[in-house]
Amino acid sequence: MPDFGEVLHYRDFEFEDGTKRDKLLIILSSACLDNPCLFLLATSQSERFQDATPGCNPSKKVFFIPASWKTLFPVDTYIPLLQILEKATVDLLKGRFAERIFPIGHLREDVSSLLLKCLRQFRDDISDQHWNIIFPDT
Repeated sequence: MPDFGEVLHYRDFEFEDGTKRDKLLIILSSACLDNPCLFLLATSQSERFQDATPGCNPSKKVFFIPASWKTLFPVDTYIPLLQILEKATVDLLKGRFAERIFPIGHLREDVSSLLLKCLRQFRDDISDQHWNIIFPDT
């Protein structure tokens, strides 16, 4: 069962424009049974995020995990914060059975905490439905 901070490798992830490529997903929700699983996409493409500093970059709306943090990401990785996507848990499980989705580990607790703290800065940009799933106690 996917849970908060888990990183999944999704083979041939399909984007809104119909293109497909491998992506890393970061699960944002622990309550994936009662709600859809929410996740963020990770990217190593830095063109849109020039001059990002490690951690939260509110003006760029991105969370930057440099390779020097020695996390699951071997290269500099950017997490666009306002591209929250959702999938039904059953779809994620089907993807695992079809060998298209592979868990690769969890974000370190310190990185997860920083990511959540960063997301809290975007209350006005996150739908109520998503906010209540990510932050159920607020």
